[in-house]
Amino acid sequence: GLADKLQQSGRLILVDQETHPDVLPEFVSFEFTDGHTPGHMHTIVKGNHGSLIFAGDLIPGKAWVHLPITMGYDRFAEMVIDEKSGFYQRYAGERNWFFFTHDHETAMARINKDESGKFAAYAGENSPLRYAF
Repeated sequence: GLADKLQQSGRLILVDQETHPDVLPEFVSFEFTDGHTPGHMHTIVKGNHGSLIFAGDLIPGKAWVHLPITMGYDRFAEMVIDEKSGFYQRYAGERNWFFFTHDHETAMARINKDESGKFAAYAGENSPLRYAF
């Protein structure tokens, strides 16, 4: 099929949990989670001043940023909370943006702790997110 032809031409590289090809390793990396659905792939695009994290269905929008919030159709809700916590430990802060796939108001935001210690979406400089991007 088409995928085979693209792969043979060198224009398609398959990525899975066991195979992490060195494609632009200084700019792109991949992480996998299993709580929402086993093998869910997240792409991390690294820039000079921070990264863009493709949160996918692990954190589909700003309403799901708060750590204990999960979706009814997550396969393993407790695992989602642990995986989100790991993402926040690695990427929360002023340098990184989380891209949301299912938020019709907010395409991306930074994630940081608010004054009560809960993780929340921010526009930057720790100001609460009040507008869409």
